[in-house]
Amino acid sequence: MKSAAGDSVVLQAPGGTEELTVLEVYYERISVEPFREPPGSEVSPKGLPSPTLT
Repeated sequence: MKSAAGDSVVLQAPGGTEELTVLEVYYERISVEPFREPPGSEVSPKGLPSPTLT
């Protein structure tokens, strides 16, 4: 992270360490679904007791 093309970085892996040279950096947009509350979560908000039926 925060490296640019031409920078040398050290990769630390279980098999040992290796020095690598960054050849290219580019960013790609990843589409993500918007967050939705799971079904049933609107019934009892967190931190508030569930209503008691009488």
